[in-house]
Amino acid sequence: MQEAAASATADIKKREGELVDEFKKKGLNLVTVNKDEFHGSHRESRGHGLDGLRQKDWDRIQAIK
Repeated sequence: MQEAAASATADIKKREGELVDEFKKKGLNLVTVNKDEFHGSHRESRGHGLDGLRQKDWDRIQAIK
């Protein structure tokens, strides 16, 4: 199953690259997103980084550690 997942992921990444090339050839402007920067800013804006948790619940989880 892991091999199949890895193969599928590789196929998807390859096809995405091909699509980017096709779009650029057609004159479309593509923006590459810095995923690490996005995730970091999202975590900062949420405070604790876990969606759906209230701050008091997050504090209780941290207290268990």
